[in-house]
Amino acid sequence: MTEMPMNIYEPSVVAFIDILGFKGALKDSSKALGILDALSDVKRWIDGYYSDPARDQFQGILDIELTAFSDSVVISGGESQAIIVVFAALEFSQLLIEKGFLCRGAIACGELYHKEGIVFGSGLVDAYKTETSQAIYPRILLDQRTVELLNESKSDPTDFEGLIVSDKDSGVFLNLLYVDGSTARNLKSALCSLVKNELKINSDNQCVRQKLMWVNNEYCS
Repeated sequence: MTEMPMNIYEPSVVAFIDILGFKGALKDSSKALGILDALSDVKRWIDGYYSDPARDQFQGILDIELTAFSDSVVISGGESQAIIVVFAALEFSQLLIEKGFLCRGAIACGELYHKEGIVFGSGLVDAYKTETSQAIYPRILLDQRTVELLNESKSDPTDFEGLIVSDKDSGVFLNLLYVDGSTARNLKSALCSLVKNELKINSDNQCVRQKLMWVNNEYCS
């Protein structure tokens, strides 16, 4: 029997993301396929990041884990990989928009075990609690430690400018429309069309409309 190490946890950055409208998608195979496509695409995005020859020196160090179950996705990495975890979460949220879905989530730092689809630890608990109790709207919140790690990873003060937004409730979240200079996407059009369509569908659901109007006011006004 292989002897397990005494401390199985690692200081990690953990993104917990909840796909909104997932239950309804289960009844529509084309929508379910859209979610599967987004998951597959973000996995390829992560793999592609590591296959870049410029990052060969980091092989074995920059290992990001991704686990999907039901309507939730967990993406994690070590604290030195904060920017990669953040961009993987952002990439997934943008892929979902293109497939017709919004998401809500949180990124937190904490102890975590995450290997081969098995994930648990205080980092996941903190991210989950923040997503369920504080995110409220379709946004991905960041805890203070994650923001600090992002700032530490900058080589220039202007790096990632516009990536993080502060909300009126003091929450700090990812800008859904953030793209780097090499990315060509008409995300705003896709996002605003999605919101407009969902507002029509949910005309009598005030709870859902409140969340959709937050997105509309933040990105489409």
